[in-house]
Formats: sequence, structure tokens, C-alpha cells
Amino acid sequence: SYNRIGSIHFAMGNYFLALENFTTALRILETAFPSDHPINTSLYNNIAMAHRYLGHNEKALFWCEKALANTRKTISDDHSDLFVLHNNIAAIRFDMGDDAAGEVHLQKAMEIVEKFGQASHPDHSQMYLTFGALHY
Repeated sequence: SYNRIGSIHFAMGNYFLALENFTTALRILETAFPSDHPINTSLYNNIAMAHRYLGHNEKALFWCEKALANTRKTISDDHSDLFVLHNNIAAIRFDMGDDAAGEVHLQKAMEIVEKFGQASHPDHSQMYLTFGALHY
């Protein structure tokens, strides 16, 4: 599928090709599902991250916030699936120089991680380093 091809390009650092494939996958999905359907959420996030790595922070923020809003329609605000979205929005906000907004989302991500007992997972160490650097 286009999403998988996009993921391969993303992993290889080919962010423009990844974005093209993610966008094609989304166009196909949106012919079968409305734009607010939960199945679109991972593509919204993928599109956001491709934009982020291309330096398109405003577009990245738009798509990541769309993914968050979409996800919130079907799960609670503290569900573990929201960790990634809050963490990604925090990273985008920090990239944009909006540290206050970034910190709000980073704090939310930390609360989710701590609630679900995932705080010791190695992937989350960067989040704690970022938070520590903000308060240093």
C-alpha cells in the first residue's frame, strides 16, 4: 500500500517521497471513509511527520492536530494512544520556537506514560531529556 511505501521512504530519509505516498494513501482512503474516520488518523500523523522533517512546521502542526482531534472522538483524553500525538505536537511546537505550547503537550504525554506504567520504556527517555532541558 502507499502508506507502507511512504513509511519505507520515511525510514530512508526520503521525506518528500514519503509525503507523496502518504498523501496518495489518504486520497484513496477518503474515497471510502469520511475525513474524520479513525482509520485516517495514522496517515494524518505520518503526513505531519513528513512535513516536520521537510521543515514545514505549520503544515506538520495542522496534520498532527487533525490526528489528535480525530483520535479524541473515539477515545478518552488520557488514552495511551494519545502519547505519540502529544509528543509529536510538542516536538513541532519546540521546532517552531513555541516552548510554552510544546511544554503543555510534552507534559500531557508524560502524564499518559506515567498513568499506563510505560515510563521506563527506552523510547520515552528522549521525552524526559527534553522536559529536563526545558527546566534546566
